[in-house]
Amino acid sequence: MEFKLDFHSGKPIYRQIVEYFIETIGRGELEDGASIPSIRELAEALSVNPNTVAKAYKELEREGYIYARPGIGMFVKLSKNKIRGIIRERIKKNLKGIFLSAQRHGISLGELGKVCEEVLQEIKQNEPND
Repeated sequence: MEFKLDFHSGKPIYRQIVEYFIETIGRGELEDGASIPSIRELAEALSVNPNTVAKAYKELEREGYIYARPGIGMFVKLSKNKIRGIIRERIKKNLKGIFLSAQRHGISLGELGKVCEEVLQEIKQNEPND
């Protein structure tokens, strides 16, 4: 399990850990029932306070992504498909907010469609070639 934290991003470290696990599960790199590092192990690997990792794990557990088996460890609770469904719903909610904001600012759906196309083109241009 390898990921880097950005200590200068302004995003809380615990949140970066939460997002990393959600993304990793969503990509299928961690499957339902897979064990994840202990709080102490991950804190040492990332050179962060164990309380930060504990906070991230509590958040992941509260959101239903992982579960604890006392004395055994922490495990992934959701399958890739369930995670993808959750992520799709979050994206849908965010897009709805963007569309409503655009509407409030007088931007037509046609204009918004053009903006979406521009963003997609930028993303495609920045994708690494396989």
